[in-house]
Amino acid sequence: MERLRTKFFRVEAVIFYMISGWCFWGAFYLQFNTATFSPWLFVLATILYVVGAWCVSVAVFGLTFYREKVLALLFFIMLMYFFFVLTEIFRQLWHFLAFTTARGSAWILHLFWDTAQFSINRADPTLAVEGFQVIIGTACSGIESLSFFMGLFIMLMVYEGDTFHKGRAAVVFVFGLAGTYVLNIVRISLIMIVGIFYPDFSVGLFHSQAGWVLFSVFILAMLFGCYKWMKIPLPKKKIGA
Repeated sequence: MERLRTKFFRVEAVIFYMISGWCFWGAFYLQFNTATFSPWLFVLATILYVVGAWCVSVAVFGLTFYREKVLALLFFIMLMYFFFVLTEIFRQLWHFLAFTTARGSAWILHLFWDTAQFSINRADPTLAVEGFQVIIGTACSGIESLSFFMGLFIMLMVYEGDTFHKGRAAVVFVFGLAGTYVLNIVRISLIMIVGIFYPDFSVGLFHSQAGWVLFSVFILAMLFGCYKWMKIPLPKKKIGA
């Protein structure tokens, strides 16, 4: 684990994290800011997503990982592409996540403001409190954050191989998905709270940056924190006479 943490904070790792951030931003921008569907834009978004995932794996594990586990790398890239396509499929069914996220945020806001309201306008859930209103669309439903957690978890499982306890890893996976989902509800609630006092900042910089910061900190902290618990303990060596 110490070796993994050392690699995580390398200068090269920071560079690859920055590149991956731009790639992920480009992939999501092509998905959310196009008026009509284009196969070429979908291919480009897919390439950016895969490159971003590759950069994250390089930043965390280092290039030695690829020299030692080429087949694992290919398997990982295929899984990341699978999750990307799965995300695209789930996006067509995003309304359930958006609806439950909006309902959860409305419940939190109503604890502090009686004026908090939840409604559905043109099939899009809408939140309003103290005159500030937002529509919970596809990007706010939490699909990408769930996909991001699944991708990182699979990457960790590929890297560790058979050294993880499968049952404990499954528990961490389930709690990670649940935590990511709840954190998205908290994120939307924070956007609403900030929007009451600073509406332009809330729908601008805070909306675009708070999400990936919260999710990155939570997901990485959870995986690092549960690492030793998931690890299969090595048998103790007997001290011979």
